[in-house]
Amino acid sequence: MKGDFTRSTFRPEKHYSSVRMQQGRVQVDADWNEELDILAHRIETEAIDVIGPCGAPKDNAAFAITLLSAQDLKTKKLPAGDFMLSKGRYYVDGILCENEADVSLTTQPDLPGAQPLKDDGLVLLYLDVWQRHLTALDDDLIREKALGGPDTATRTKTIWQVKPLLVQQPKDQLSCTTTFPEWDALFAPSTGLSARTNPTPPTDDPCIVPAQVGYRRLENQLYRVEIHQGSATGAPTFKWSRENGSVVAAWLGQSSNNLTVSSTGRDQVLGFASGQWVELTDDTRELQGLPGTLVQLVKVEGQTLTIDPTTASGQTTTLADFPLNPKVRRWDSAGALKVEIPTTNNGWIPLEDGVEVQFAVKKGTYRPGDYWLIPARTASGDVEWPQDSTTNAPAVLPPMGIQHHFCRLALLQVKGGALSLLFDCRPLFPPLTNLPVGGGAPPVDPALHITSVRLRNQEKKDIPLKNGAEYAFVELLQGIRVLCDGPIDKTTLGMLEGTPLSPTCYVTVDVPQTISLPGIRPVIALTGFQPLILAAAVTLEFPGVIFWNLEVGARTWIQETLLKLLGEARLQRVLFHLTLKGNFIWAADDPNRYLDGEALGVNENPYNLRLPSGDGRRGGTFEMWFWMRLEVPVVEGGRPLPVENPRA
Repeated sequence: MKGDFTRSTFRPEKHYSSVRMQQGRVQVDADWNEELDILAHRIETEAIDVIGPCGAPKDNAAFAITLLSAQDLKTKKLPAGDFMLSKGRYYVDGILCENEADVSLTTQPDLPGAQPLKDDGLVLLYLDVWQRHLTALDDDLIREKALGGPDTATRTKTIWQVKPLLVQQPKDQLSCTTTFPEWDALFAPSTGLSARTNPTPPTDDPCIVPAQVGYRRLENQLYRVEIHQGSATGAPTFKWSRENGSVVAAWLGQSSNNLTVSSTGRDQVLGFASGQWVELTDDTRELQGLPGTLVQLVKVEGQTLTIDPTTASGQTTTLADFPLNPKVRRWDSAGALKVEIPTTNNGWIPLEDGVEVQFAVKKGTYRPGDYWLIPARTASGDVEWPQDSTTNAPAVLPPMGIQHHFCRLALLQVKGGALSLLFDCRPLFPPLTNLPVGGGAPPVDPALHITSVRLRNQEKKDIPLKNGAEYAFVELLQGIRVLCDGPIDKTTLGMLEGTPLSPTCYVTVDVPQTISLPGIRPVIALTGFQPLILAAAVTLEFPGVIFWNLEVGARTWIQETLLKLLGEARLQRVLFHLTLKGNFIWAADDPNRYLDGEALGVNENPYNLRLPSGDGRRGGTFEMWFWMRLEVPVVEGGRPLPVENPRA
């Protein structure tokens, strides 16, 4: 957090539970901030213990994926390869993430420049959550207008970003828990750093006072050492600031090499000056985890900073390239410095006035934005940095931030521009009031769960199949896909090669039956409905995806005979039923893990009703129903038949 702070004092291993104010004592920002850190640690730890590393409330789960047809993409003005993310709440490592409205991958609020899925392959969709520090330059409402608009306290904001990760197809069974090297690389810890003040050189003469030892500045400072260029893109570099990077101004305009800013600083100490280095950046770069452009100042006059573009190492210094809340930040280092372990000074890198740092590894893992804070105090002539108890040397500490928290959301397949949702990896939990009453514990019964049921339209793009909803016949003719949260043993589908009937997954249609009543003009009347199981092939399209597809004869019967029967019965739609026998469908990686019938929540139900099957345990039968309608009116003698209201 690049704020004007004295230091950061929260240490979870001290087990402090609160901060207590005393009368007549000096108040400092560190005490206030430590109280908030203690509270946040308590809340997030409790949420992890109750929810687990990741999870969403079952009745308001965020980030459910809805794939879109070409027409939907055109209507919503979205690019090919985009999809929707549902509104709701989600928890990652105890941190609450809130999505107030349905958004697409490319229009999510805190990831400008997000791209749709284009490259063919297996994609792991995940959530990246972290805390961003905001000042009055980022949110003008932070200023107190009644006092003339000065900035007061700052804020931290929870940033959630849904990102795709292209992973290699595994050799073993694919599921939400499959190990991917690309995923493991996200969790690779950053390399550490040590800090100290220049030690007293050895001497045998007690009358000699060594010169230039310890911290020598006349003011207390909070040094910030931050990685500029990460190790993933070449040789890593770093920059440092004695003011925690808090000297910053809004970038308002540009004329050639002259930058107009909102302020050049409060005074000579906390302002800009010629010869200093500044970073040109904006919200786009900060939210994408990218460094800005470091460039040297030539002159400071009024509210104008004059830069030397030749010092920018070929990077852009044009205001138009910083479209979202551009700003200019001061750094006290001479530009970007190499992350190295010098052969002199025992491998320590001097910053200034006795403060020194040492990187643990030259070619380690360094990410842009990794930072360390080093409080330097004039009273002690030293820096506040823990010592290693075994070596009695400055300890090697990991970065204080930015702390990213990751959670898997889904697995998708991209092929020829078409997207397929393989697994919904979101763990869902019910509210406490929905748990068994009377002291009973919820059944501990591992089960497979259906996460989504989908129809394919003419473009073979998935659309949600919702209980009780109405669809066109042409959409059923493309097949039904049932998505589960784990790999399925294909032998349990009960489908033998060449047999057009699966006893464990089938679709039934209520065929209307009619009778011709005698009279001067015979009248055809509806007598009832006869259930008919449709002939279809049931296959395992992906490890966790069941694909039900009509046989040719059944397709022809629907298009010719069934539509004719509907016309005779004066009906515009007919009822279909989808059934899966959970007692006979189990996981490929665990024969004791059967399919549970309770599958879909309110997000898949247009009437906000609980589906009538399943009780949260394995082996439940899954059933749902939906209507299929006529695309064109049935005609008799060249004239459309009168249409009666269909039964509810």
